[in-house]
Amino acid sequence: MAATSTLKMVFEMYDGNHLNLSLKDPKSNLTLSNVEAFAQICTDNDALIRNNSTVLRLDSAYIQRSERIELAD
Repeated sequence: MAATSTLKMVFEMYDGNHLNLSLKDPKSNLTLSNVEAFAQICTDNDALIRNNSTVLRLDSAYIQRSERIELAD
């Protein structure tokens, strides 16, 4: 059994759409403040662009955990 964690960030774009960004294996002590600081850097520097639209704000952030269980006969 191998469990994995993925940081999921959902950004609202200026054009009204959303951009989903996933990062595998985030550090175990990651806080919302850490993610918000990263999101602010992305916003201030137009670091994330999709379809000529930039990030307006961070909409949500969460860690998704999943587990793989091998089947046996």
